[in-house]
Amino acid sequence: MTLTIRLAFFLALCWIPVFATGCSNGFVLMPDVSQLRSIHIQDNWMGISPISPTVVSYTLQNQGDYFGGQAFFDIRGLSTTQSITIPIEKVDSFLKTLATAPIEEGEYIPTFRYTDDYPDIRFHMRFISETVEFSTGSQGKDHSPWRVTVDDKMYISSSHIPMQSFAILEPYLARDLLNQMIDRRMRQPP
Repeated sequence: MTLTIRLAFFLALCWIPVFATGCSNGFVLMPDVSQLRSIHIQDNWMGISPISPTVVSYTLQNQGDYFGGQAFFDIRGLSTTQSITIPIEKVDSFLKTLATAPIEEGEYIPTFRYTDDYPDIRFHMRFISETVEFSTGSQGKDHSPWRVTVDDKMYISSSHIPMQSFAILEPYLARDLLNQMIDRRMRQPP
């Protein structure tokens, strides 16, 4: 076998979905956005603060040319819901970016550098043929590492890419309303 053929064969093995081949590094091969039925995003936080606990949840269904659903916000008992829509192109970009996060086998151990800062972030995607979830309880800007679950198999990703992909959706997630609620709760006595 020539070097080119061997290299192509090795790369093909490493790109089999969820690296069933046992490669040391791999990527989640996300199905096409047309195969995505629903997304549930959770962006919760707890700590010693007038806004704790903060519960942020988005439940979105594929509507053909967009994803639509509800945002739910609860800032220490002050809660509301808001209808939201995300263009299919943005969801596609979210998936494609998320799929570039390198994954590897290993034990998920969240990063804690200080006390009273406990995030709980999840991107749960239900495709026609499988479910994929990126989740983290890690502190820091990128909340790395992440637990990556594909159906029943677990991996880790020590990457900034999951938060980078989340930033693609943020303009559509009623964050202005969330920030108003946080400001309101901060002005109220405990």
